[in-house]
Formats: sequence, structure tokens, C-alpha cells
Amino acid sequence: MNLYQRLINEGIELGDARGEAKGLQKGARQAVVRQLTIKFGPEANHLIPIVKKLSPALQELIEEKVVKINSLDEMQTWLQAVSSSPPKIAG
Repeated sequence: MNLYQRLINEGIELGDARGEAKGLQKGARQAVVRQLTIKFGPEANHLIPIVKKLSPALQELIEEKVVKINSLDEMQTWLQAVSSSPPKIAG
């Protein structure tokens, strides 16, 4: 295999890996949104834009938090603590 073909193949592999990582992150975000909606109903809709802005590491944490937290107020408080822009409280 010549240098040109090897570089092309490496570029394709890198693109595939990046696409896969983005797909996994998107799937995780969608799962969290679904969990929030199932647990708290439409009252949680105002949290969705905040969840979508969280880093992948925080999105993993929120997956656990949704299961453990008992109220929407607790979820809002947690999100305020970890996000740079506090969520608007529905009211």
C-alpha cells in the first residue's frame, strides 16, 4: 500500500471513530431526555436544553441522577450546580 492510500485509510478510520463517538453521545443525550420526560413529565421540558449542553461526562452522571433523584426540584438544583447557565424554574 502506498503512502497516499495509507493516509486515506487513516483519515477514513478517524472519521468513522469520530462519527461513532458523536452518535453515542447523541444517543446518551436522547436517553436522558427520555428518562426525564418519563419520570417528571412535561414539567421537565425546560431542562432539556440544559441537558443537551452538558459535557459527555456530566451526561453520564445525569443518567444516574435521574434514577436516584426523587423530585424535579432536586434535579433543577443539581443541574444548577453543574451547569454554567442555571435552568429557569418552571412556575
